[in-house]
Amino acid sequence: MVFTSFSYLLLFLPVVVLASYLCRKYNHLLSIAWVTLASLGFYAFWEMSQLPILSASILFNYTCGALIGTGGRFRKTYLFVGIAANIGLLGYFKYTNFFVNTLNMLREESWHVETIVLPLAISFFTFQQIAWLMDQYRSEAPKCTFVEYVCAVTFFPHLIAGPIVRYHDLIPQFQAIKVLKPDWDIIAKGLFIIGCGVFKKIVIADTLAVYATLCFDQLEVLNMLQAWLAVLSYTMQIYFDFSGYCDIAIGSALLLNIHLPANFHSPYKASSIREFWQRWHITLGSFLTRYLYFPLGGNRKGLVRTCGNIFLVMFLSGLWHGAGFGFILWGMLHGAAMVLQRGWNAAGLHVPAKFSTAITFLFVALAWVFFRASDIDTAMKVYSACFGMTDVVLPRPLQPLLPDAWGITYLPTSKLFGVARASFQETMLALAGSMLCVFSAKEAGALWDKYAAKQSGVLYILNFIAAVLLFVSFMKMLVVPYTEFIYFNF
Repeated sequence: MVFTSFSYLLLFLPVVVLASYLCRKYNHLLSIAWVTLASLGFYAFWEMSQLPILSASILFNYTCGALIGTGGRFRKTYLFVGIAANIGLLGYFKYTNFFVNTLNMLREESWHVETIVLPLAISFFTFQQIAWLMDQYRSEAPKCTFVEYVCAVTFFPHLIAGPIVRYHDLIPQFQAIKVLKPDWDIIAKGLFIIGCGVFKKIVIADTLAVYATLCFDQLEVLNMLQAWLAVLSYTMQIYFDFSGYCDIAIGSALLLNIHLPANFHSPYKASSIREFWQRWHITLGSFLTRYLYFPLGGNRKGLVRTCGNIFLVMFLSGLWHGAGFGFILWGMLHGAAMVLQRGWNAAGLHVPAKFSTAITFLFVALAWVFFRASDIDTAMKVYSACFGMTDVVLPRPLQPLLPDAWGITYLPTSKLFGVARASFQETMLALAGSMLCVFSAKEAGALWDKYAAKQSGVLYILNFIAAVLLFVSFMKMLVVPYTEFIYFNF
């Protein structure tokens, strides 16, 4: 069951929300138990065989956290064991095949292990429970029952792909749920955000995915225009795909009167790589800053040590995203860019804001190539096409504009872009619309908050817009096959 399915939007979510409010009439703990069971069922719907892994992880971490919380001289030992076990579990499932294949390549060996299936959401629930253990050690974790802890870990809106939520933000909300009647203002906001999120994924991201997939995975050779369109298509696709997921997650939680943190804040408007990471996947950046960067010393050990800490954090961020050299290089590129920016600022240098924003966007877009490509050779194919001037190809209507002496090849539009005219027009419309949105519009939640205090007529307009977006999305869902959210692979 996925967020962008009729079974979730029209059956699962309404039933869970309505039953939750009915349970609150008797006992708010009953409501928490119901949401917990629904969340476990939501996870089991994907693959029942993976549920024991999630359950064992929850039981282990709750026990380990309780031992840490009791105090005593073994608190640090319990913390070390807990973190090591979580990293070991994640490492086994996510990186075993990668490390074996890498060793085989380096040593020209032929070691073989059976392909290990990556449990859904293991990166997210593992990171969140590591945060729980560290907060317990710091005496910052909220007091809670086992059921409340399980509900916080498995809460279905954020379980599969985030946002990554600290328990001191989530558990107190579960404990405070005693409202018997729905808050219609909050529900209206949730529905608006859900409508925007579904539209982002179904209409924009999935449309752009067609062209990005064609260029990255199916075409053996790209011309320059194809390559740049592929880079821009994926740049927009991954934003609308992941932010669309987070919108649906945040909106779904609001229907239950639970507030999840924002995960995006117009990231492509950033004027530096540091600012980009303050706007992109905000909860992951907060986690890495709080639980890795600060313990490493942060910026308290001088410029060289600070740059080393930044690079290490970004390297590990790339490795967390996936077991592949492309992800590692993507993380290293961002790490190097942030180190360069730190040195640039230390030297007192300055770049005009608009130029800096353009450079940042261009860098982020090109770095996504390593993130998207299935292997390094594919990434090199795209990069060489982007910057190689020997394969410049333009459509025939532009032929009179440039002299033949330039040696430019002219092809029919269908061959130039590699797709049928109708598909190309749809892709270009989605690309133009998406770029207009990211550079001029606010995130769905921020847009609602901006007008929430206005007269009710404005809110009716926003609700109408959400209904239209859902209707358009549903129409496309009827005819277009489902595609996974990108971050389900992490």
